Amino acid sequence: AILPRPIQDLKEVWHLILYTLGKRPDHPRTGRYDFFEKFEYFAVVWGTMVMVASGLVLWFADELFRLVPLWVLDVAKIVHRWEAVLAILSIAIWHTYHVHFKPGVFPGLTVWWNGRVTREYMIKHHPLEYEEITGRPAVLVEEREEVQS
Repeated sequence: AILPRPIQDLKEVWHLILYTLGKRPDHPRTGRYDFFEKFEYFAVVWGTMVMVASGLVLWFADELFRLVPLWVLDVAKIVHRWEAVLAILSIAIWHTYHVHFKPGVFPGLTVWWNGRVTREYMIKHHPLEYEEITGRPAVLVEEREEVQS
């Protein structure tokens, strides 16, 4: 599920850090959504809430100026501006890398076009979901051949 599971997600991130540093031989096994996908989806939710709240403050600044000190409006302006910058940068850098340039994905997935990914992609990036769907172990052909020899 896409809902955060803090303990499991932190374990996955720690496993990924150790794997990246060469301290673990295997990539963390994930289901339908890995930590990065969950983070990106919930960043959209959080960013929307921040933009709406600060935008409403700015939209009704004249009315609120009578009720709150000027610094509240200044803070809303700063928060709104920097949340917009953060959203643009996260799309330009984070999303673009993970969807188009990440090893194993370049030059991009066709899932946005036809709703499908390859079997190899599923086994490598979402092995738990692959096992749940097929009932078979998530092992690539190359890995199976190495085990047999």
